[in-house]
Amino acid sequence: MTNKRATKPKATDWQNRDITDYNVSTYHAMLIDKNEELYGVSYQPFGKGAVSTRWQTEKGQLKQAQGQYGNAVLKRYIEICFAKHRFNPEYPCLSFGFMFAYMRNELAQAQAEIARESKRREAAEKQSEVSEIDSTWF
Repeated sequence: MTNKRATKPKATDWQNRDITDYNVSTYHAMLIDKNEELYGVSYQPFGKGAVSTRWQTEKGQLKQAQGQYGNAVLKRYIEICFAKHRFNPEYPCLSFGFMFAYMRNELAQAQAEIARESKRREAAEKQSEVSEIDSTWF
């Protein structure tokens, strides 16, 4: 008898990983893939100084944002930033550090969108529960 447990996709497989399982590595993989796909550039973390220090800083920013806003809002925020960002050859990479420093208005938009989706989902669930009540009982 073999144990056929479903395996979770790797942390870097952001397209197939459940949003509840996203972590900093998942978000970085998303940023790397999106920059390559949309702009044809390799991802570079935001800021000046040693690259290793910039990666660590950005990981900390992502972890903090994930804890403060949650995965659904953070993912939607990144998607909105990519949708609104206009490519600039002088700064060809859209990094999370840049988003967090200069695109904060989009964070409020992401929060509002996720809140609306959550309310719609709750209303649909309540409606579903109401329709399941046996009307012959009355």
